[in-house]
Amino acid sequence: MRKEIENKFKFFHQGLKQEGRETIETWGILVKSIKEKRKLTKEERKIINTQLGDLLKTTGLTLAAFLPGGTLYFLLTKVPRFKKYLIPSAFKKESEEFKVK
Repeated sequence: MRKEIENKFKFFHQGLKQEGRETIETWGILVKSIKEKRKLTKEERKIINTQLGDLLKTTGLTLAAFLPGGTLYFLLTKVPRFKKYLIPSAFKKESEEFKVK
């Protein structure tokens, strides 16, 4: 049981670190375009929009872990239809590979 909890925490921590790295990279794209006084490309806007969405999802996921009612959030993440709206991208690949016993 203890090992299972440690594995879940490690998975969650790795996902948070990945989202942090992606947020820093995204911020770099935005700052670079401001410094160069140019508009973002279509691809850059897509990256920024995706990462901002992931940032909000990560916030929701983190809050759900600590606030009452968080269980409902985690149950909704198990519904395939809601996964793309609730689970940050850094957690998607791992969550498919990560098996909860």
